[in-house]
Amino acid sequence: MSKPTPEQFQFQPYLGRYIKQSIGKLDKKRIDAFLFTYNTTMHELNKMQLSHKYRNAGCVNTTNIYMAFTPQAHKESIQSAMDLFDKNMAELQKNGTIERIMNNYQLTSWR
Repeated sequence: MSKPTPEQFQFQPYLGRYIKQSIGKLDKKRIDAFLFTYNTTMHELNKMQLSHKYRNAGCVNTTNIYMAFTPQAHKESIQSAMDLFDKNMAELQKNGTIERIMNNYQLTSWR
């Protein structure tokens, strides 16, 4: 059996199976930790009923998430869609809908 080398890292490209595969490697003690977004990881752990088994070791950083609508060629209609999106998101935030949705998935708030 080879000697443990905790200073080594395994780089793995993100594919659709990344989270499940990483959780499987944790289960088999092939890795000690992996990096991914908190909410997506918690969602997968909850779906697999494994959230009680692991802990968050910390956050590397936080960043804003941006949404793109379309190129500038349709500026007027896109501005209208963006305004409607912002208005509806503000209403969902104000009336607690977003918080309820996030709680249903045991996730942290989007803001």
